[in-house]
Amino acid sequence: NQMAQRQMAGQLQSMERQGDLISRNMKRDQIGTELTMAAGRKQAADQARQEATQRLVGGIGQGIVGGVQTAAAFQGDNDPLNALVGRI
Repeated sequence: NQMAQRQMAGQLQSMERQGDLISRNMKRDQIGTELTMAAGRKQAADQARQEATQRLVGGIGQGIVGGVQTAAAFQGDNDPLNALVGRI
């Protein structure tokens, strides 16, 4: 009986180690998946931020051009550069 108990105890220990190994591998895979997903979200956020910055800068540039053109129209000058820097 003692021999059978020792064998059973050895098998249980072996099975517990296998279970621990499986658990660690599953946890590692889960963390890898979460890191991949986080990297994808960061890339999408960076892209959105870059596009928003480009739209903002483009809008400011268009606003400046529009302002210069408006100033030229009020001064009766067809050349917006003259309106911006004054007549030479």
